[in-house]
Order: sequence, then structure tokens, then C-alpha cells
Amino acid sequence: MAYDAQIDNDGNMRIPTRLITGVDLTVQRARVRLATFLGEYVLNQFVGLPFLEWQQQKPPDTDAIGAVVFAELNTTPGVLRVTDFDTIFDYSSRAIVIAGSVVIEDLDEADGATFAFASTIAPGNSTPAVISFHPTSGRIAGI
Repeated sequence: MAYDAQIDNDGNMRIPTRLITGVDLTVQRARVRLATFLGEYVLNQFVGLPFLEWQQQKPPDTDAIGAVVFAELNTTPGVLRVTDFDTIFDYSSRAIVIAGSVVIEDLDEADGATFAFASTIAPGNSTPAVISFHPTSGRIAGI
């Protein structure tokens, strides 16, 4: 069984340290994957999403960005499938909004646990990715 230390929304390890497994671990893995900049991980410069490159596209290629995010989520260990995936460009805020549902392998439920997610890639110097997961199956993840 896989486990990891729980981190908070800012990426800091909680004190006292709490180990997480199962659905909580998969949700944390997906959050970390969607918040990692390309080249940020020291041990592998090819891991992460090219947020800075995406911010410079005028207008952004929402189909290509959506495909990269979809592949990143779909290859996360513990994710069974990504459903209801949609990527749109909000012209008023000049932000890319990505939303959908992720079905996560859950030993307690035969069909897996489903979580809705939303991510925004905003222009400028702000944090480019705001990722939130909300359980839609009634199961609460420790996020």
C-alpha cells in the first residue's frame, strides 16, 4: 500500500506529520502534478506543466492546454479515468478555466470515488494554477 506525508494547500508538510493513503493520497498527487511548473523538480527537468509558456500565448491554445492537463491527470497513479473534461478561455478575466471530474480508485467503493475539480490559469504575475477538488460521492478527502 502506498502512503505519503500530507501537505497543506501551500505545499507545506503539516506538523505533526500525518501519513495519508488511498483516495486522499491520489487527490494530493493530482494537486501536486497540476501545481508543478515545468523544470521546477530538480531531479527531472521534464516534469511539470509549462505555465509560463501558456501565459505568453495570445490567444492561448485552449485545446492543446486542455490535452496536456488531461494527460497529466489521467496518468496520475490511482486515477481510473477523467470525465466531463472541459477547457474554456474566459475573455473577461483572460483566464483559462479547466473543469471536470476525476474517478479515483477506492477500495471501499466498487465504482471508485468521484471528485469534481476546477483549475484556473490566470494571466500576469499571479499564481498560474488554482486547483480545487470537491468530492461528489459524499467522501471527504483531507484537503
